[in-house]
Amino acid sequence: MDIKNPDSKFITDFIVKNYTSKSVNDFINETFSESIKKIEKDINLNYWGFKMIDLRLYPKFMPRAIFQSTKCIVDFRWNQERPYTEPFISTTYARLHAPLDSNLMKWNGQQCHCWHSAFHLLRFLDDLPPPQTSLSDYDAPLIFQDSKKFLNKGENYFGEYVAKQTLLIWNHYGDRLFNLLDLQRPELWEKYSLFLKEFYDHQDEIARRNGNDNNFDLRLYMVC
Repeated sequence: MDIKNPDSKFITDFIVKNYTSKSVNDFINETFSESIKKIEKDINLNYWGFKMIDLRLYPKFMPRAIFQSTKCIVDFRWNQERPYTEPFISTTYARLHAPLDSNLMKWNGQQCHCWHSAFHLLRFLDDLPPPQTSLSDYDAPLIFQDSKKFLNKGENYFGEYVAKQTLLIWNHYGDRLFNLLDLQRPELWEKYSLFLKEFYDHQDEIARRNGNDNNFDLRLYMVC
């Protein structure tokens, strides 16, 4: 952890102030780590072939627990968008070449996004179409509808919701999701990249029709 980094210093100050921890390390080793242990147990990450490779605060990130299998990487990130909003834990996925300390990397000479939310990965696996008539005219992954039943039941521990949602996703998609991220299956990733490009091309076209030129950065489809 580089606490001299301005972004890291802000995060460490925020954590210590809002979670009555003596230090950010206390917060990670106690509060955050306790949630991760319960998430790890509830998902049974070992059964899925994932081993923890890191648990700490990277510069410009909130605390993260990072797990790796032979096919991909998944992390569980502590998130809190504002001091007055409720914190939550989210997941992101990466292929095995992704750096752990950056969301971007150079791939085939291009700057690419290398950490990915499940949203578009699952939309691809569901073969859902891009937006047609408005910027929000597209469906969420089908499995997200099932996970909504967890939202209003409360949590027995902080992070239980993301554990249940992740397990639901993995039970449903299984190797289809992991194979998509596997560096040994480049043909699948190429199809996913084209799927993303079509999605953002459609959003850009809709924005142009509505008089909002350059409203979207088409480089969002540059993924690796």
